Amino acid sequence: MSDQVEKIKHNWIDEVRYSRRVLTPLISFIITNRCNFNCPHCSRSLSNFDKDLSVSTFEMVLREGKKMNFSTVSLTGGEAILHPRFKEFLKLLKKYDYRFNFVSNGWLYEDYWNDVKDYKDNLAAIFLSLDGATAEIHDAVRNRIGSFDRVIEAIKFYRDKKIPVGINFCITGDNYHQIEKVADLCLELGVWSIKYLTIIPSSKSDLSVNERLGAAIMVSRIQNKLGEKVFISRSTQCFNGAESSKVVDFCNILNCQQPSIDYDGGVIFCCDIFRGCKNKPLIKNVGFKRSIEINLDVILEIKKKRLSDLFKNSKEALNTCDYCNKYAEKYFDLVSEK
Repeated sequence: MSDQVEKIKHNWIDEVRYSRRVLTPLISFIITNRCNFNCPHCSRSLSNFDKDLSVSTFEMVLREGKKMNFSTVSLTGGEAILHPRFKEFLKLLKKYDYRFNFVSNGWLYEDYWNDVKDYKDNLAAIFLSLDGATAEIHDAVRNRIGSFDRVIEAIKFYRDKKIPVGINFCITGDNYHQIEKVADLCLELGVWSIKYLTIIPSSKSDLSVNERLGAAIMVSRIQNKLGEKVFISRSTQCFNGAESSKVVDFCNILNCQQPSIDYDGGVIFCCDIFRGCKNKPLIKNVGFKRSIEINLDVILEIKKKRLSDLFKNSKEALNTCDYCNKYAEKYFDLVSEK
């Protein structure tokens, strides 16, 4: 085995151990819907007002989260750094001794570094959105000329700082044909993880059922191809519309693996569906623990109904996202009445 291959192997082993240690258990905070981009496929682009998570709610969750053995936080948005009090969040993460990562489109990578460099001992990783292997495709998906060049700069910048960089690739009808090319580019750039996910159904950039199934197959092929060189994952819920006709499958979100705190201070397990429910619990009213309990009750009801409908061969039960869109509000109403 060559020295180069041996080095890649050891780097991979170290990074996988690192990623597993710092990424679970995790709370995701959607701290703002402010964004410097206006991506056509993003549900947050539909908002016509600025909304920011309160610092007091953030601290309450950090405090209660320690009692529930949470150790890592993800900061996202919108674009997280655009929260007017972003630096206060970093101070609180340090105060309560949380590891953290942030998710960004990469445009403001130097601004992020200026803020987080004093907290780099707590900085676990950085996740950047890369939605194409070429400027033509990425810039079209992101609706921003120059965004491809900027995110490539950001990847190289943070790798030079010895900060693990992960890539989020959001599969749309526009970049579907570059799923494998992006993996090759990421390998060349030295990123340590790639997460493939798709947009919610009904978006104008949505994939067909066959494309969703094809995406799942391609990602599996990439996992086999890259082996130990890059950590490949996929957001299960984004593909099960194509797969759930074959198996009784519930997405990772409905299996309650990672709670998210929305910018209005509500606990949600799916930012594209649950956030629109009027009766979702707010942390400032019922606390973090009780908010999670209510979500668990709602999820249980949705899962029981979907199992029943799958048993009856109901076609509407074959796509988890559409199903939750239809029934989440109903069950939040029922749980709130109890």
